[in-house]
Amino acid sequence: MTVTALVEFLITASARLVPTGTYFSDLTPYTYSEHESGGLNVSWLSDEHPYPRGKAPDGLVDALVRLAKDKVNVYRGSHFCELCPTFLEAQKNNYIGGTFVGSGEIHVPGEGSVLYIAPAMIAHYVRDHSYLPPYDFCHSALSTHSAG
Repeated sequence: MTVTALVEFLITASARLVPTGTYFSDLTPYTYSEHESGGLNVSWLSDEHPYPRGKAPDGLVDALVRLAKDKVNVYRGSHFCELCPTFLEAQKNNYIGGTFVGSGEIHVPGEGSVLYIAPAMIAHYVRDHSYLPPYDFCHSALSTHSAG
């Protein structure tokens, strides 16, 4: 085993000893931040829970990246994708086209008074892990992107 492979193995193994990231089922009431209320969760994924997969609508990843440029609730540190096969791969995916998606949330207004709240990492989940968000969220994100 090379030194690089050993270091990657140790980083990945130690990352698995730490409690996994925050998981919430799609469309459940948002409770992650005490500063926000009334929203619905989208894309709070974990490698310990199955998630919907499929082909995302054209333009969705671009819309999510654009929304991530104006993310909110950015905390210290960085979240690394649990779905990536290695820690080094997860590190590479914290940026999409120069936009940092490893921290923060996007807020997407839906129909009526609905507010969808997703981690900025959703762009990576859709692009690289075939995550398929709820239809109404996709429609709202695409509408917000084209209106912005």
